[in-house]
Amino acid sequence: MTVHLLDLPDELIQNILRYVSPLDTASNISLANQRLFKDANEPLLWRHYCDIDFSYWIDRTIFDQRASLQQSWKQRYIDRYLRDATNMQSFESLLTTQKERMARMQSIAESGVEAREMLLGYYNCDDDAEDVLARRYWAQSTMDLIHRTSALKTWAKLDTDQVASLEENLAAFDLFVIGMGKGDAESISVALDSVARDIRHEHPALDELELEEKVTTIVVFLRINGLVGNSNYDRYHGIENNFLSYALLSESHTSLPLQSTAIFVGVARRLGVTACFCNFPTHIYAMVPMDQSLNPANFRMTDDQVIENVIYLDPWAQAGVVAIDELHIQLSQMGIPRLSHWQYLAPAQTRDMVLRTARNIMRSWEETRRQVLTPHPDIDTDNAFYSFLWAMLLVGTAEQREMNIHRRRSYLPYLLETFQNNYAEDVTIAEKYIAPMLEGDAQRTQFFELTAELRASDRNAKPIMARDTQARNVNYKIGQAFQHKRYGYIGVIVGWDPKCAAGDRWIAQMNVDTLPKGRTQSFYHIL
Repeated sequence: MTVHLLDLPDELIQNILRYVSPLDTASNISLANQRLFKDANEPLLWRHYCDIDFSYWIDRTIFDQRASLQQSWKQRYIDRYLRDATNMQSFESLLTTQKERMARMQSIAESGVEAREMLLGYYNCDDDAEDVLARRYWAQSTMDLIHRTSALKTWAKLDTDQVASLEENLAAFDLFVIGMGKGDAESISVALDSVARDIRHEHPALDELELEEKVTTIVVFLRINGLVGNSNYDRYHGIENNFLSYALLSESHTSLPLQSTAIFVGVARRLGVTACFCNFPTHIYAMVPMDQSLNPANFRMTDDQVIENVIYLDPWAQAGVVAIDELHIQLSQMGIPRLSHWQYLAPAQTRDMVLRTARNIMRSWEETRRQVLTPHPDIDTDNAFYSFLWAMLLVGTAEQREMNIHRRRSYLPYLLETFQNNYAEDVTIAEKYIAPMLEGDAQRTQFFELTAELRASDRNAKPIMARDTQARNVNYKIGQAFQHKRYGYIGVIVGWDPKCAAGDRWIAQMNVDTLPKGRTQSFYHIL
């Protein structure tokens, strides 16, 4: 007996259509007859297509609130498909021409994390693709721009009432260094969710424990499983230890005390424990109020009586509770009067933890530059330094606003130099966040002249620089591989200048004028 498709009930037809491409469903099957038109436009079917074909959405929270969507699932799929097609066209143009590359990267970056799937496709192309290096380079550069845009948006909220969570603010640093890998706030949140589930699975009676036993059980689990602490003390200030994603997602799990405490606080909150950072000046401690009805954001302390109703913990260094007397002794040894101790044993502000993370990154960057520490193979130290500059510029402290702006602007010359030399594609976000700080300042005109020059350069094709008499002292060619005689590193020449074209600050910092030929000799751009 022959069975036709239309002999099947609607639910079976719709299930079969799950295995048909959305394009065929929309353009072929839905046009066959009225019944197939109805089945091919079933909202649950198009919700399935959205789930299967697209992992990343520009606002995942809205996507998950399916009942509140005003848009049909089919229309949502079509709009997303068209956005991806537009981004793909922009990226293909970016590969084939040198003109308006920054503008095309910015147009893709406006799609946010939605562009990740398309960029991953280009980045993971076959090794034998004709333009494999270009695909991977521009895919990563564009993804880096998307990540930095997201990070700066998060930090900028700290000056408004729309404050993101501490987790998101610390994860913003990771966005500068993860490249095409995972390590954004969502990935970190998923990892913390998994740790919390593991703890609850291993300790099913966790909620029945007294508060102190409950929090120490959490710390013991984290320490036994190597999720907090640092067994390699020789690399205490290793650049990798400053990032939450490295502590959670890498095999070594090493971290600084701040990141270890962030992991504890994140896991504790997922297990129903109110926990937060302590404002201690020289080390990072966690604090858990005995009154669990308190909100850490509103948790204020004014005297020792309140302090005694708090559990202090050091997840990075020990499993047990930290005695309050020990903290008092440390503060007294710093010369802090006893009457002022409560200020440093109170909850810390999110912005203070962001600034402490930035300073720790600066310390790691300096030790790497001085070759005290070897660079980490997976983390670009220059990108990490760039995150430090942006955080110090954008994130204010509790100081008076005028003093705060003055302190933040002290980092502006270094940020502008780094931006101009290495991150010209950030011109749009530079205009968004830097220009308001230069209101009424003479530097504002210079800043806009710089951005206008970068945009003009982007609009024009790069000139072919044939060698002439001015380049007679340029001995090596672009593409030539070499090993440095003094430092031993291996590189490839990607550009050159007949004489030093860097700014005076860089020339002084690198002691260029002390070289035998000073700034008049050829300088090479290397990879």
